[in-house]
Amino acid sequence: MQRMTLIAIMLLSALMLNAAVVKIMTYNSLNFNDDDNDRVDDFETVFDQISPTIVVMQEMHSDEGCELMLEALNDDYDDYMMAPFVNGYDSDNILFYKKACVDLMGMDYIETDLREIGEYEVEVFGVPLNIYSCHLKASQGGDNEQQRLYEVTILRNHLNSLPNTEFVILGDMNIYTSSEPAYQKFIASESDNDGRARDTIDEIGNWHDSSQFSDVHTQSTRTDQVGGGATGGLDDRFDYMFINYNMNDNDGIEFIEDSVVPFGNDGNHLNESINEGNNSAVPSYVADALHDASDHLPVYGLFETHDMPSVVLDYLRVDTDANIEWKTYDEEDLIGFNVYCSATSDFEDAVRLNVSVIPAHNASGGTEYSLHDTTTPTGYWYFWLEMVALNGATEVTYPIYHGIVGNDDPTVPQYGGLEIEPNYPNPFNPSTTIRFTIPESSRTRVDIYNIRGEKVTSLVDGHLDEGRHDITWHGTNDQGDVVASGIYFCRVSTDNQSKMIRMLMMK
Repeated sequence: MQRMTLIAIMLLSALMLNAAVVKIMTYNSLNFNDDDNDRVDDFETVFDQISPTIVVMQEMHSDEGCELMLEALNDDYDDYMMAPFVNGYDSDNILFYKKACVDLMGMDYIETDLREIGEYEVEVFGVPLNIYSCHLKASQGGDNEQQRLYEVTILRNHLNSLPNTEFVILGDMNIYTSSEPAYQKFIASESDNDGRARDTIDEIGNWHDSSQFSDVHTQSTRTDQVGGGATGGLDDRFDYMFINYNMNDNDGIEFIEDSVVPFGNDGNHLNESINEGNNSAVPSYVADALHDASDHLPVYGLFETHDMPSVVLDYLRVDTDANIEWKTYDEEDLIGFNVYCSATSDFEDAVRLNVSVIPAHNASGGTEYSLHDTTTPTGYWYFWLEMVALNGATEVTYPIYHGIVGNDDPTVPQYGGLEIEPNYPNPFNPSTTIRFTIPESSRTRVDIYNIRGEKVTSLVDGHLDEGRHDITWHGTNDQGDVVASGIYFCRVSTDNQSKMIRMLMMK
């Protein structure tokens, strides 16, 4: 069997009936750039161990470096996408996310005097959530503490302007003690508490160089200089996760209490390198990777969304022979599964491939399932897995787009109908790639429209051969002027068919 394309849908544990669980992580990359190939394998080892659903990273320095980090996350598969990278006036933030679980709805950057704060609006299985990535002013001392307070004040004022918004704030805060003004600004009850946050780790005090808090320290992973970064061993809690104060209200997304993990910290490495001697939290090769990848440990926490089947899905795979396979870690009160297929990315067009529901085992410890599809013809198709609970709740994964090769000619893909894929990146700035497939040679038009339905520009107007085509739009109109931020539509038309996708340009 040919190697399968993997969409690993990270629902890490089902702690409540009808709750899908996701993992959100922060990780300071230590000034990662496009010339840091020697650290990619270390990051890959860490990502493989954690498998985050969403990860924000700080100290990224180039779009090329972000692409390298995306490769480390994907690790031969195609699970993750990344938000557009914005190269600011200092080190920068980036967001990566599992495309099977998360949809990026919008993004922005909040300016401060030092580093911008990344703002990412996402939907986690359809539930809205704002993610903020911060890298506050470093170092001890009054001026540095005041600078951190100023940065947090800007963020809190922004959050106060977004009432009833659920949010997670992550990053390298460089805060030494809970008495610092910046920390108190995060958590304080004020006249406007829409932006009030709470710390997800309930260990309050002077974290710096304290054995009392050795289990929450995240910097530094090394005692010797290794390609830059801080030394001195684990002695500071710099990497934090805050949530909106009233998040756990039995609605939307909820934080799972006591789930935050400074990954690799076993509590026994105060002032030591993370790989010194025995590390009881991770295998030795993982401790070595944490030591060499960055001077910070990653920190993650678990969140759950309600009204979904209680199932922990490890992966969903489709190969070119139309074998669909999936594996669960855990199931509870589940009837079973359905597999759907369509020539379009709209689930409403999909046809169920299995005659009857594929029964669930409702067992923990990992269960593998498979379906061999004998009905779908050669071509490129979208596949979904539907999970069905006893109480009638269902959840459908985001689609997998994959080619099916028949017996005609396994080396030449054939195409069943006009198909246009989601543009990438999306949101984008300044350019994005539009990929589409036409079933036969035809006159083809590719047009861009604004949200008012006015045509902005034509990218293609002429004859194209059958097969897949990639077209880049550079965000300009017919006059060559860069268009404004906002929603745009791309329509691909042939002699017989026409399809459209939505795109978001953000500056």
